[in-house]
Amino acid sequence: MLDFPPSKFLAPGIETLPWPGPDAVPLTSTGSMGAVVVLDPPPAGDVSAFARIYPHSNFEILTSPNSFDPIMYAVIISAADAQKAHGVLATLSGGGSNHPTASNVIPDFSNGGTITATTPGRLELASTLRVETYGSYTFEWKNESGSPPTPPGLLVDGYDITAQQPVTLSRGLHSLAL
Repeated sequence: MLDFPPSKFLAPGIETLPWPGPDAVPLTSTGSMGAVVVLDPPPAGDVSAFARIYPHSNFEILTSPNSFDPIMYAVIISAADAQKAHGVLATLSGGGSNHPTASNVIPDFSNGGTITATTPGRLELASTLRVETYGSYTFEWKNESGSPPTPPGLLVDGYDITAQQPVTLSRGLHSLAL
């Protein structure tokens, strides 16, 4: 894509980087700005990864004037969408009209992080984990008293696992839900 004429036309004088593939999603950082990713037709299948991670992104398919065949795909990601792709989505559902469902993205929920709920209800956490190396991994989670929560309920790629249960993960993105 570096010497592809549409990218030179759309981004004159701007340094473009080669697309490393779907392992680059979610984007590691866009600061306070959004991002535009321009793909030529061969890696266009990566567009589905953008659609899943950045649900509010815009997609443009560019064609030449005399053909319907795509010559380029542009993925436009807003700053808000880029920032929401990092962190943990915390959803508190209270059950009933007096306790509506509320959700918030916790941008920096790291090892040892805590969440304090001020209203009664069920707290669900969801995130995406990027695994760099294929192998066996274990997870541990505890409630406020320091003991494993009941029911355990950690889902890795939709599969229920218990604390310290080894799970083999491939390189790439994996969903976590608790």
